[in-house]
Amino acid sequence: MLAGPVRERYALFGNPADGDHSDGQAQSPGWHAGTLRKAGFAEARPVWASLSDAVVLALR
Repeated sequence: MLAGPVRERYALFGNPADGDHSDGQAQSPGWHAGTLRKAGFAEARPVWASLSDAVVLALR
């Protein structure tokens, strides 16, 4: 179910297992929440964040 989106993500940002994830293109949790809302999710918001990671919850 997620194989297609994961392939697209790796094509855009690289595979984190290969060590090519952090190339300065990190987006904020707010950007991710906004993008999810634009993609049709009724609600999306950051629910946890540290200096280097975040969790965004989205509901259709």
